[in-house]
Amino acid sequence: LHPYEHGSGGQQITPKVLLIEDADSWATGYQNEVVLNSLNIPYTRIYSNQLAQTDLYQYTHIIIPSDQPQAMYNNLDLNMNRITGWVQDGGSFQFNGCDVGWAGGHWTYGPGSLAHVYPVYRQQNYIKAPDHPILQGMTNSNFYNWNYVSHGYFTNVPANSRTLLS
Repeated sequence: LHPYEHGSGGQQITPKVLLIEDADSWATGYQNEVVLNSLNIPYTRIYSNQLAQTDLYQYTHIIIPSDQPQAMYNNLDLNMNRITGWVQDGGSFQFNGCDVGWAGGHWTYGPGSLAHVYPVYRQQNYIKAPDHPILQGMTNSNFYNWNYVSHGYFTNVPANSRTLLS
């Protein structure tokens, strides 16, 4: 995410992020909020049980942190058709899908036809988009031996998705 992005017609728009989070993933101190605050990107944090009543079209981005409790993934499933429609209408969806972690939750289906196969634990991830700003200055060695850097993999990935790591 950049502090200012270009909308239709070339005008700059300020991103407005919806952070849907029931728990501090991996007990790291709510790092998604730390990053958004450090970049001065406005966001609203809600619990997943508030999702059904939330107007997604108020936001340019939705972020789902990894390692959430099962209730979070259940609520996400109940709202996935709404999220899919919002993405198809131009919304940006960042789904940090690492589950089966400390919070004990797991998910199976994401937006569109995205499916998740788990648990398949791997010690290594590989950079697939070295030009992406999030990965600048990093190499594959940055994603090795994290006590299982991956807990599964995706199938039926939507054609217009961009894979950063695999």
